[in-house]
Amino acid sequence: MDSSQNTDDPARDAEEAAPSQSRQAFGVQLPRPGDPALRSLRGQNVPHYQGHRPWNASWLLISYLEQIHLEGLRIVDVGCGWGLASIYCAHQGAQVTATDIDPQVFPYVSMLSTLNGVEMDHVTASFDELPTELVAAADLLIGADICFRVGMVADLYDLIQSGRAAGLGSVAISDPGRIPYRDLSARCVADLGAQEGPWQTVEPLLDWPGERPTVTGRLLRLGGT
Repeated sequence: MDSSQNTDDPARDAEEAAPSQSRQAFGVQLPRPGDPALRSLRGQNVPHYQGHRPWNASWLLISYLEQIHLEGLRIVDVGCGWGLASIYCAHQGAQVTATDIDPQVFPYVSMLSTLNGVEMDHVTASFDELPTELVAAADLLIGADICFRVGMVADLYDLIQSGRAAGLGSVAISDPGRIPYRDLSARCVADLGAQEGPWQTVEPLLDWPGERPTVTGRLLRLGGT
């Protein structure tokens, strides 16, 4: 037998048999919890404002965004966390600015952006610090599980109201149904003509035998989306 045709390669076979260090949801690649690079990053960067992990409201938001033609849109993702929705939008050809009050989340955003082969701008700012010109120029402002404290309601409402008055196109915010979010959405419905209601999608990550579980929550929409 010609030795050049021998395909026995234990190292390669072990590599091919090993589980992938990444997983996929809605076309977005994510590292698995045991990924060495992710574990190293977690040891060096500890987010302070609930940005230490992805949240299910991101899947709710992305499942809604699937219905929209995003290519070419200018999108601002507020309270972006790990930036899953930002990365999805960038994959679809949108011009994305990911914003968060916590600078410690942006190493995760950068890691996931590199993994997914996309680029976006980053802005460190709270809701009331976001530049007016950035929000006013956006076609769509998005957020996932960003209203989880009572003190956030007024700042988010002011951001949405002033943004719309200055030229912001549309708004889409998903949430598991927290009380502060319900206060925010009630004000937006009453004062700004927003639409709000239940939203659900299939859980995209769990290795689940049979029918996958459902992620449920709420969705606030304002404008043409």
